[in-house]
Amino acid sequence: MLRLDLALGPRWITLIPGVDVQVAPMSSAVWMAATSGDTVQAATESRSASDWTFALAIEVGQRVILDWRGVGDLEGEEILVSPGGIAALLHERGPFDAFYEQYLGPWMLVTDEKKGFAPAPGGNLAGAQTIVPDATGSAPVARAASTPRTP
Repeated sequence: MLRLDLALGPRWITLIPGVDVQVAPMSSAVWMAATSGDTVQAATESRSASDWTFALAIEVGQRVILDWRGVGDLEGEEILVSPGGIAALLHERGPFDAFYEQYLGPWMLVTDEKKGFAPAPGGNLAGAQTIVPDATGSAPVARAASTPRTP
């Protein structure tokens, strides 16, 4: 079953205790823009799945993180949301893992669910009902020697 998130407005998610981000809803437009971003394209060329996933998370984050709470500079002063700040936030393992699990991962599962609409694993008739029983014996072996032709 394809599960749709019908909430059309921004929502808050907690990345780590004390750090929350407000995110816009994920959409196909965000996905297409993020996957065609320079960082993701460079990671695609490197052929590393982990590099690609990391680059994708940053590209998506820079497009959907609208606001945050509990994020500051080295002196503890709150900072404004910016592409560089989002990249720095997602370079931290805890926030990255939470962002992927709560936001990006569910969207990627929807993409995987679309692949499940194909009836395979065993071909395009894998879901078909069997109407002929399995053969009980084997076929006879073909003759090894050639036979003369008849006129």
